[in-house]
Amino acid sequence: MKPEVRQKGKEQVKEKARDSVLQLLSRLQAEQAQNKPTAQPRTQEGHSEI
Repeated sequence: MKPEVRQKGKEQVKEKARDSVLQLLSRLQAEQAQNKPTAQPRTQEGHSEI
């Protein structure tokens, strides 16, 4: 493959990957925002072994 063709292919993949990562990030942030008010902080139960 010619270097210039290869470089164009790399750029296209990079742009598509960036878009999909940004979409995933925004979706996860939206899910966290929805879950945050209802989420209860986890407490450790008093189990002590001696």
